[in-house]
Amino acid sequence: MKKYKVLIVDDNRLYRKKIVELKYFAENKNRFEIFADVSNGSEALEILYREKIDVCLTDINMPKIDGRMLLKEIHKGNLCPITIYISGYSEFEYAVEGLEYRLFDYLLKPIEEDKFSRTMNRVLQHLDGESKKDSFWSFKTDTIVKYIISGDWMIDGVIYDFIEFLRRQEISLGELELEINHILKYVSDHCLSSKPFIKHFSVLEEITHIEGILCTSRDELLEILNRRLKMLYDEFNKLNLYTENQLLRNISQYIIDNIESNINLERIAEEFLINSKYLSTLFKKETRVGFTDYVSIVKIERGKVLLRRRNLKVNQVASLLGYEDVGYFSRIFKEKTGFLPSVYGKIQALPVM
Repeated sequence: MKKYKVLIVDDNRLYRKKIVELKYFAENKNRFEIFADVSNGSEALEILYREKIDVCLTDINMPKIDGRMLLKEIHKGNLCPITIYISGYSEFEYAVEGLEYRLFDYLLKPIEEDKFSRTMNRVLQHLDGESKKDSFWSFKTDTIVKYIISGDWMIDGVIYDFIEFLRRQEISLGELELEINHILKYVSDHCLSSKPFIKHFSVLEEITHIEGILCTSRDELLEILNRRLKMLYDEFNKLNLYTENQLLRNISQYIIDNIESNINLERIAEEFLINSKYLSTLFKKETRVGFTDYVSIVKIERGKVLLRRRNLKVNQVASLLGYEDVGYFSRIFKEKTGFLPSVYGKIQALPVM
């Protein structure tokens, strides 16, 4: 049976400990794993952006990002299927507000074991039901995942076959929207299992979340799915070096893993015990991309995420990526993206319809 990850969010350390030690988790340790317990919504989001969490148990009144804002961000980014408030009587009114953002339940402090057990059993039933959906679509979507991970250029044909398969299913417009959200998240999560570093170079939640887009027909929704799957292919392959040379593949991964440090040709040559001039020539010959150009590509992709997700200032992003001249960083950024970084950071959502 599948085991689900739980995240606990509460600014009271002792109360987090009480939740962790609830009898239900001890009795169901084969079904639930306490992945982490943190003190505020900001820490929770850092985890949710990089890990697949199934259940988020959160207090409401917390410093930095409170439970209400956390719920909205989870809903916006489709970050976690189950969110449950655990708070006092004075915040009970927020339970109704939370329904708009798919709050699963609201439990009052102090937690009663019986009520907690009933709620978590419903959670288990819901997640197991979603897991069965995974099985239903996985025989098709796993092929798409394989093509995305390998960078196979024949992906368009595979996606077309999948869209036609969905077109033949008897499913309502509303149900199809829910399934498309589920499919996109499934594909993204499984690709991340093979390329986890991509989460640092892409705002994937903007691609995998389609709620709020007004569509009047199944064909419109399927066309959105078609475009989004192709976007996922592009996102997971945009840092690829197309070469069979294992040394250059290792260097590429080193650049990706250390992009927020002082990356340059001399440092890489020293790290891999190779002559810098020879490396420069080999890199260009084997990949058809200059070493400096490739490093710039990786830096700009990381910069896009830093600007969008962390709301850092342009000079902070430039400094993190090793650019001493902010003006030069802005010029390179615009060449690669079409936007000045100061503008790009204010964009609320990518035009990904």
